[in-house]
Amino acid sequence: IMGDEEEPQCKVEYLDIAEGGEPEETNWIRRAGKCKVTYPNGHTFEGTFDAERIKQGFGTYVWMGPGSEEDETPVEKARYEGNYKDGLKHGVGKMVFPNGNVYEGEWFENKMQGEGTYTYKQANDIYSGGWLADKKHGQ
Repeated sequence: IMGDEEEPQCKVEYLDIAEGGEPEETNWIRRAGKCKVTYPNGHTFEGTFDAERIKQGFGTYVWMGPGSEEDETPVEKARYEGNYKDGLKHGVGKMVFPNGNVYEGEWFENKMQGEGTYTYKQANDIYSGGWLADKKHGQ
């Protein structure tokens, strides 16, 4: 018997509706297409899902978290804008980390890999060059 506690629901708004079409809003990813998903924890993803409901192509994922102990209104903590392949960050993308550091460049299966530029916010320093499995690589 199902308990009273319902699973927290996603909110899914499809963005590929034809001009004049009915807005399509559901609580699950029910078809392939471009949509904006708001997860129960407040994180959002805007992009394209395939028929297997896996992220593919360009998308933006925003991580949310409480602003401060006094004000728990969620604020943006981190953001990835870029390419996905089979649900992973893959291709070219930009990641803004919770500490304010920014990586812009190539990704391979969720890791910084290839050519990229990493900006260290606190140190006001920039590294531009090769990456392999999230680590600086090469000269």
